[in-house]
Amino acid sequence: MEQYSLHTTYASLLSSYSNYDLAWVQFIRDHFYHIKKKSTVVELDPYRHNSMKYRLEDFLADNNIPTEMAWIVLYINQLGSNVDFRDITVMILPDVSDIKHLRDVFDTVQSHKKRVIKETPNR
Repeated sequence: MEQYSLHTTYASLLSSYSNYDLAWVQFIRDHFYHIKKKSTVVELDPYRHNSMKYRLEDFLADNNIPTEMAWIVLYINQLGSNVDFRDITVMILPDVSDIKHLRDVFDTVQSHKKRVIKETPNR
């Protein structure tokens, strides 16, 4: 019988783009310049942005970016939290397909690491 814990239940509710996996977070940090290079700089309409102040997830949804990537948007824009999503004139938005590709690469690397560890004989 499979055991469930609060951690496994929580993890099952999260997107693969969420920042709950520290290895994934480090992978994104390692690819910071690549992500910025592939990103788009968007000028924010002051009137529209004023209505979105402090509501980064709503802004991302309006721009077809999954809200689970909010932490990546905050990171590449050097913003500490949603509270900092105010009084800014430009926003760097990551290329969603590029982030998806990076996630695929990350998953492949992690899978390979697990296989290598499993197949390595104990000394």
